Amino acid sequence: MLNYKKSLILAIFFLSGASGLIYEIVWTRQLSLVFGVSSFAVSTVLTVFMAGLGIGGYIFGRIIDKRGEPLKVYAALELFIGLYAVLLPHIINLSEWLYIRLQPPLFPPFIKGGDGGFVFFLLSMERFAISFFILIFPTIMMGGTLPVISRFLIRNEERIGPDAGVIYSMNTFGAVAGCMLTGFYLIENIGVTSSLYSAAALNFIAAGGAYIINQKTEVRRQKSELKTKDLKIVNLQSSIFNLQFLVLLAFGFSGMAALSYEVLWTRVLILILDNTIYAFSIILFTFLLGIAGGSLIFAKIPLFPPLIKEERGGFVITLFAIFQILIGLMGVLSLLLFANHNILSSWLNSSVSWASHGFASLTTGFIGIGYWWEKLIATFLMSFLIMIIPTIFMGASFPAAVQTLKGISGVGEGIGRIYLVNTAGAIIGSFSAGFILLPLIGIQKAIILTGTIPIAFGILILLFSPSPPPLTSGERRKVRGGFIRYAIPLLSLTAGFIILVLTLRTGDIPRLLSAVKTDIGSEVLYYKEGIAGTVLISSQETDITPYRKPVKRLWINGDPIAGEFRGALQLERLQAHIPLLLHPYPEDALIICFGTGSTAGAVSDHNVKEIYAVDISREVFEGGRYFSEGNRDILNDTRLRIVIEDGRNFLLTTDKKFDFITSEPPPPSNAGIVNLYTREYYMLCKSRLKQGGMVSHWIPLHHLSEKDFKMLVSTFVSVFPRSTMWFTKWDAIMIGSDSSLHIDFRRLESRIKEKKIAESLKEIGISNPFQLLSTFMMDEDALSRFVKGIPVVSDDYPTIEFSAPRIHHTGITIKGRNLSNMLQYRKPATDILRQSSVVRGGSLADEIERYFNSHTYFLKGQINRNDNRIEDAVADFTEAVNINSENSDARHELISIYMNNIYKSLQRGEIDKGFNLADECTKLDRDGGFSAQLHNLRGLLFLSKKDVNRAVNEFENALRLDEKYLSPYLNLGSAYTYYEPEPLKAIAYYSRGLKLKITAQERDLINSEIEKVKVRYKIQ
Repeated sequence: MLNYKKSLILAIFFLSGASGLIYEIVWTRQLSLVFGVSSFAVSTVLTVFMAGLGIGGYIFGRIIDKRGEPLKVYAALELFIGLYAVLLPHIINLSEWLYIRLQPPLFPPFIKGGDGGFVFFLLSMERFAISFFILIFPTIMMGGTLPVISRFLIRNEERIGPDAGVIYSMNTFGAVAGCMLTGFYLIENIGVTSSLYSAAALNFIAAGGAYIINQKTEVRRQKSELKTKDLKIVNLQSSIFNLQFLVLLAFGFSGMAALSYEVLWTRVLILILDNTIYAFSIILFTFLLGIAGGSLIFAKIPLFPPLIKEERGGFVITLFAIFQILIGLMGVLSLLLFANHNILSSWLNSSVSWASHGFASLTTGFIGIGYWWEKLIATFLMSFLIMIIPTIFMGASFPAAVQTLKGISGVGEGIGRIYLVNTAGAIIGSFSAGFILLPLIGIQKAIILTGTIPIAFGILILLFSPSPPPLTSGERRKVRGGFIRYAIPLLSLTAGFIILVLTLRTGDIPRLLSAVKTDIGSEVLYYKEGIAGTVLISSQETDITPYRKPVKRLWINGDPIAGEFRGALQLERLQAHIPLLLHPYPEDALIICFGTGSTAGAVSDHNVKEIYAVDISREVFEGGRYFSEGNRDILNDTRLRIVIEDGRNFLLTTDKKFDFITSEPPPPSNAGIVNLYTREYYMLCKSRLKQGGMVSHWIPLHHLSEKDFKMLVSTFVSVFPRSTMWFTKWDAIMIGSDSSLHIDFRRLESRIKEKKIAESLKEIGISNPFQLLSTFMMDEDALSRFVKGIPVVSDDYPTIEFSAPRIHHTGITIKGRNLSNMLQYRKPATDILRQSSVVRGGSLADEIERYFNSHTYFLKGQINRNDNRIEDAVADFTEAVNINSENSDARHELISIYMNNIYKSLQRGEIDKGFNLADECTKLDRDGGFSAQLHNLRGLLFLSKKDVNRAVNEFENALRLDEKYLSPYLNLGSAYTYYEPEPLKAIAYYSRGLKLKITAQERDLINSEIEKVKVRYKIQ
């Protein structure tokens, strides 16, 4: 066969690889809409997909050796794959109908206190069975393409390994292209279904190309250009092991290690990178690129062919064993690279930025590639440098294994069997990493354990291989053979031990990576690596919260998802309080995404009968006990029903209906979360509402462009045209129902006075109905104008998942622009009051208008502060307080700004200005929430004037109000050390500070100060 025809076949197989990866991404996305995005559901889809590939490789490998005409068979396979893909959306629709009707009774496997293990097992089996019947046919066809195309291209057994490497690498390079094309262009621009059809078109092109080449090439049944009589096959038997079986087994475990690493590395990398669809695409891209490159390198390095020809078996077995050892060592070493990612990231970001700006300066009329692209390139390079070496050896293992095991009868059958074993290992690796190793021993130990497996197999193969190294003879041959057999295992064990010691000395690296993202001075209260994600709860002591309540945050996969502090509680509680206060008789409530539990806790303040809380992560529910103050101790409420499941899947499969459904998922910039923001999701919510039921859903302003934010609002309004929007400090709350909202003011006033509701609202700054109504933003008419002409987000066009991450780096700075746009449409709530005829022109309307205007100035102040226009922000907050002195949000913002300015005044020596600001804070602090902090600040001001007695008095007053306040202890210790020397008193105050719950850094600081006192005053 001419070289150009071989090149054409390889190009066709490249397209096949691209279509295969597109299918994997698209099919997983489509089936996740039916089965949910829970880890078990996604793993089920992946398991069936890979099982089909392995089975197909084995079956068609055997068939093609007997039948011949591989190009005809290959063309048929590609044609059938494409045709099935075109039909798949209809098949999935049928499977959804079947899945819903086969559901077990209402939620028993997941509800707290129930023994539903058996039912959960049945549910998992149902998902597996349906996925199996949907995917097994096309994946078997896809698996068959590798041995079939190999049977056609491989003509010489001397070249079986290198040729297989080229074939495998071309297919994997196609997968690399498919990964990037799907993740960066197709789904966002043409949608999910059209992406599927695009992949099918690649199959049809491949089928047509193969058929045409077959017609122009004399292809006879190829039984035997592979003549074994001239081959120098090495004796691969050992008295202890059948070496062929050992290598095949090692290759299976190599597949297990590869997929385990992919799962575990991804879990670590998303702690470092942004948790976006692009981060996942880059990780997969890098992984596939390394495998493709390794396979091609094995085939093309000039050193290999002569060695393979001279003494094929011994050399390749040795090489294969070394590959396995290096896969294990580099896998464990990756932990240390992750631990030092800051150094690597800093260097890469600087290098990419420098290159970008250098390019801009050399090209007139052009600018740099932009922050997002710079960060994306740096992200890729960091992933590349960490993952590339082990993945290269993973890729090289395939052709090495094929060359080693060529004694298996027939090229097709041999490659098919190897592919099956490797795929089986990959299935085991993916499942065991995510569902056994990770929850049982954690990410770090799982990576270490995974690394030991290929190291062990590599050493075993070296020890029991009968073949000395090639290109040597006599005594030198024996010496070199001994070195290979014994010295390399010894060196490997030594290197592995050193890497392990360094890793363990560093600590639990994934935990450290999670903790480093928390606020400065935070304490980690809870950390657990669960099946669905890595969950961390942090607590930060701060002076800028009322009564110095710590800022607690819930972090999932390195992202702050929810929290227990005033701003977060306002959103989480009002998301439940507003609709439930307006609903006449709510009985059944459903919360999708439990978070800190504060929304569920707010629901419990109302007279509801049952509260269903759904979250995909068991660890989120476990962590809820750390937020018991904010969530009203909801976990001990007998009305709570815990459901550990994907929220959308729960809505799809339950037949229960609710009076109230609320959703508080992470921002849609997070990977996989868009399914809870689409039109189809809201339609599901609507279908599960009782007559007169209400839905609330938060929409964040951060990490979203103005268009993205409007798209999310437009999507909600498209399903609930009679929506209203309400607004907290920085988050929008959409409330929808089947009828227009009309508020009975007198009933609302009465409900707010109920004890539990009043307590809950007071903690977030709301003590009367006017304050609640001031959070109103838009009615249905204003919303209609706000989103006019804006497209919606759908399952088929989840564009927001791709567009939002591109401005992710803007963080909170984008919030001001979004809020400014909204304020143009804001109106008071008077138009939706039932007593509108009484309200208009009356005192009630005037009062609503007054609170409305005060809150408007507060929101404008928020925008100015967000944009760092502090003086304008102070003016707006001051006007908000002047209009309505009960506007505690505006008062708190002013206190926060003034307290920061007091610290600046201390640094500049402007003491009188600091005292004036402290007086202003005292006037604003009507509830006394900042009294301890203000006494401490006054003490610092007096100390700056060297008025030690009055300073000490202020510090003591601060401690009387809050005996757990560390700063006054430190300040008193300092006063008695440097200003009015009484070393024993200084040590006493420092020692009292040590008894508090403080961070390690604070403890080190205090101990250092105590040592200074002892040295200064010569105290033993």
